[in-house]
Amino acid sequence: MEFMHSFEQVQILIDNGQYEEAENMLMTLQTHPDQARWNYMMAVVSMYKGWFEYAAKYAEKAHELEPDNISYSDYLKTIREQRSSNKKKETAGDAFECCIDCSDCCECLSSFA
Repeated sequence: MEFMHSFEQVQILIDNGQYEEAENMLMTLQTHPDQARWNYMMAVVSMYKGWFEYAAKYAEKAHELEPDNISYSDYLKTIREQRSSNKKKETAGDAFECCIDCSDCCECLSSFA
């Protein structure tokens, strides 16, 4: 019998900053592409890993699957705002060295806003 990890276990890993483990657990969930919660959690993991384009795609999919979920729409809005802010900073010539040096890019990037 195959052991399936629950979303609650994945959330605990995310809350503890264990993003690689959370991603690995998410990949074991067989019904993932069709679940909004899976896509939302992958967006969170991707964002913390600095994979902004993937984060946006997963957040968009979660919002598409459950458009009335406030958490999903708020997170998508946050990602879009950060992407917009990042593009402005890049245009101004600012480098995002913090994402190279620290493990929490979301917190670091929020300091640019």
